Amino acid sequence: MEDPVFGRLLLSTPAQRVYRADPRTLWAGTRLWEKQRAFREARAAEIAAYKKKHPEGGWPGVVTVVQDEGVGAVVDGQHRLGAAWLLCLLYTSDAADEG
Repeated sequence: MEDPVFGRLLLSTPAQRVYRADPRTLWAGTRLWEKQRAFREARAAEIAAYKKKHPEGGWPGVVTVVQDEGVGAVVDGQHRLGAAWLLCLLYTSDAADEG
């Protein structure tokens, strides 16, 4: 099952759903939960720079999204999501430059 924002459904239980999301659609299709700490673009850029230098391994943790008034709200992982989105932009522009 494919969701336009969350991507491919990997697991569904009564309590949660786990997706394999594309950072671009997740970034565009959700908002930050207003009670979460402020998103700092500099922190996301710092994480992105580290992951660009050290691509081995995965990402620590997950991005947690809850449905709030029918809209996905990121309650944890906003800086990891921002970093993944920045890397997508970087690699998309690199590919365009090569083509």
